[in-house]
Amino acid sequence: METVYDLLLHLQKNEHRTAVIHKDKTYTYGDLIKKTSKLARGLKSHISYGDRIAVWVPNSIDWIVIELAAGLIGATVVNLNMRYKAHELNYILQHSKSKMMIFQPQLDSYNYKEILEGVIGKTEIDHTAFPSLEYIVSTTSLHDDSTSFYKTLDDFYVNEDVRLEEFKGLSSPESVFNILYTSGTTSNPKGVMHSQRMALLHGYNAGNHIKITKEDILIGGLPFCGIFGYIALFSVLTHQAKVIAMERYNPLETIKIIDKYKATIFFGLDNMCIPFFDMDLSNYDLSSLRVGVVSTMIMDTLEFVKAMENLFENVTMVQTYGMSEVGSFACVGSIDAPLEERVLAGGPPIHPDIHVEIIDPETEEILPPGNEGEMIMKGYNVMLGYLDAPEITRESFTKNGEFFKTGDLAIKLENGSVIYYSRMKDSLRLKGFLVSPKEIEDYILLLPEVDIVQIVGVKHDGQETPIAFMRLKENENLKKEDIIEHCKNGLADFKVPKDVIFIDSFPTTPGPNGDKIQKAKLREMAEEYMTLKKQ
Repeated sequence: METVYDLLLHLQKNEHRTAVIHKDKTYTYGDLIKKTSKLARGLKSHISYGDRIAVWVPNSIDWIVIELAAGLIGATVVNLNMRYKAHELNYILQHSKSKMMIFQPQLDSYNYKEILEGVIGKTEIDHTAFPSLEYIVSTTSLHDDSTSFYKTLDDFYVNEDVRLEEFKGLSSPESVFNILYTSGTTSNPKGVMHSQRMALLHGYNAGNHIKITKEDILIGGLPFCGIFGYIALFSVLTHQAKVIAMERYNPLETIKIIDKYKATIFFGLDNMCIPFFDMDLSNYDLSSLRVGVVSTMIMDTLEFVKAMENLFENVTMVQTYGMSEVGSFACVGSIDAPLEERVLAGGPPIHPDIHVEIIDPETEEILPPGNEGEMIMKGYNVMLGYLDAPEITRESFTKNGEFFKTGDLAIKLENGSVIYYSRMKDSLRLKGFLVSPKEIEDYILLLPEVDIVQIVGVKHDGQETPIAFMRLKENENLKKEDIIEHCKNGLADFKVPKDVIFIDSFPTTPGPNGDKIQKAKLREMAEEYMTLKKQ
């Protein structure tokens, strides 16, 4: 099962089963196949193999059908984050050379039509800026004469029934299925290209790893446009399970979904779950939830996992490692492992065909288990490359072109598990030792008064030294001297922060899987602070 055509043939065997629930409306796999085939035939009259369709649509039946229909005809979906603004949209539409743009005009208070008009033009497409763009397609009717050049998605659905066999051979496992743009914080984002094989095979293997069955129900709270939500979706579809598509993630709605639909699987980040801990959940039945696959970005991992497993009586939490270039779920803890293994950031590669090594970043020498270094990876899950960037693609692989260099500091254990520490560029070189900021952050988070902490390195007296940025929990008081003393009592002296800076909010960059704290901006703030302190 390495193409969308293969997937839909597979799903025909269970057409009666529920596939998607969106806005309380249920769609069977038969409905999904029928809608996908009708849209694919309609698109085929306008879109050729390899053409790109930019999709600015939230998690919904529309997103899933557009994705599968594009795959059936060998077209490529350019994933657009619903949080993008005009600058990001303008860059990606130009860089991707998209031929078609499909968008949802409105979601909550967000007016996507207005943003789009500010980019492409109000009365016609600005073909000087967007020479490849031919079609602007709204998921709903606009009823607006000023946008007469727009089409609606319904215009592309054919009325007659379509046999799936019509699409046999129109795509291949190596067809570029999706382009996901990385959320670059210091430069323009890069377009990561993934094949149909990657989506289908990796989704299937991810589902196997956490033992998804046809009876499972996924809470689709992560955006499908991001790599985490994208693989989560295909882990469900390839196992003929169900997904509840949430257009916008909401913690309380998530609790209601678990109670109402008896959802069994949750994928997400810890900041999506933290609000649960302050809710009165006594009136909700949460016993159906059995697996949580979460990346911890803010909380201490052990504290978070214990809190989740206490709140949801039948859930087993595991940590996952991944990135846009290698897919989410590349290395994931086993749901059968003991707690002390499941709280580690990563785990074993989910399939034997995913190969992971740790290298010395300077010499590219493969290091034996137990040594920290840069994680490298090869396998079916690795991207095809960056769009229109052959030199950057080449540089992102080892010198022999065999392994993708993740840029992540990690360690490989004797049992083959791979544990992520931090981004290499965020790692600190302290007194000659390579140190993960997370090690220091996790130790500081043992203090119950601390809400969020981030460690960055700045030059001080010619050497790199750690600086802590911190937000305390509401109504808590803690002095910087208390924090530094805490660190002195439990960490090597070179790991103790030189100073502590208290802030109310952290600079962030919106990403498809949630906001990312801007370490680069924090470093700038720390350097400025230390410079002023010297004066």
